[in-house]
Amino acid sequence: MIEYTAVTRDIALWRRLQLASALALFLALTVPWFIAVARTNDEFLQFFFIHEHFDRYLTTEHSRVGPWYYFIPIAAAGSLPWFTVLAYGAHRAWRDAPPNAAGFSWQRFALVWAAFVFVFFSASGSKLASYILPMFGPLALVVGWLLLRLDSRKLFWLTLPIAIAGTVAAAGLFLGFDRYATRFAGAQIPPAVLLAFGAWLKPAFAIAAAGGIGALFAFRAADKAPAARFWGVAALSLSTLAMLQLAVAGFDAFSPVRSSSAILRAAQTPTPFANDAPFYLVGMYDQTAPFYLGRTTRLVAFRDELALGIDAEPSKQVPTVDAWVAEWTALSQGYAMLPPDLHTLLSAQGVPMRELARDSRRVIVSRQ
Repeated sequence: MIEYTAVTRDIALWRRLQLASALALFLALTVPWFIAVARTNDEFLQFFFIHEHFDRYLTTEHSRVGPWYYFIPIAAAGSLPWFTVLAYGAHRAWRDAPPNAAGFSWQRFALVWAAFVFVFFSASGSKLASYILPMFGPLALVVGWLLLRLDSRKLFWLTLPIAIAGTVAAAGLFLGFDRYATRFAGAQIPPAVLLAFGAWLKPAFAIAAAGGIGALFAFRAADKAPAARFWGVAALSLSTLAMLQLAVAGFDAFSPVRSSSAILRAAQTPTPFANDAPFYLVGMYDQTAPFYLGRTTRLVAFRDELALGIDAEPSKQVPTVDAWVAEWTALSQGYAMLPPDLHTLLSAQGVPMRELARDSRRVIVSRQ
């Protein structure tokens, strides 16, 4: 609102808002919850309002750093398949958007909204791709407005680079993915995982390329068959949606190296874990392990974003590897998950561990 007013000088907008009643309703809905949580967790207010907002934005404490241009490719990819339409038509949407009877232009408001989200998070000390998601909703409205106003010939030329890029990418994947994927493989991601993902990625891009080519033919024929314009937009939209769905489904190929489900099953074959024996995550935190284990785990020499809980209940973690070795050695039975390099180091030091299962990222051991 402030940004829109500053750019458009439309101060009349503020007179039409019911700020007092809206603020009262907002506070009535939110404040009781914050009070209840803060009474139960003394550290909540400082953590939520200071640490998770000011510290996260102004510092690099969470190690989510990125260059100033971090969000540019993400915004471009997130605008597909309408990136060229938006790049060409944003100025027109700003210039030609008719204000309503009260002088408000929702097109300008949407563009200011998207621009503010992009610039605000580009200046942040922490960057994650999902931070700029709020900009795509208003941009989609602007794209819809432009698609109703750009002539079919212009849509053809704006779609042409998208169709060419999709076709080249699809051809490149079919011709070279299997050959070059192994060059990007390593200890963390084995070649078999990348090849399995490629089996989904190839048809995904093939569908996107087919949709782009189909849209070109439709836009070209729209002068003689007006319905073809609709089918061109539908082909481009639905093929991009199908591409995304296939690519996301293909990410399941990474489950052996991302999820702990398989390695935990292997570690419990043929003997399940003893329920009364502790399970440690040493020098790492696998978010999937507590879920598949069905119980809590003890962290060893790891804090990161779990620092709040660790500081609140320090007895539930072990601060150093040395302290864990002493605790581990005194156990009659216990289990631990740790990175392969740390397992190699501790084994060389004579720490008693019996290997139960291993993958490219983790080793599971037992005390006995």
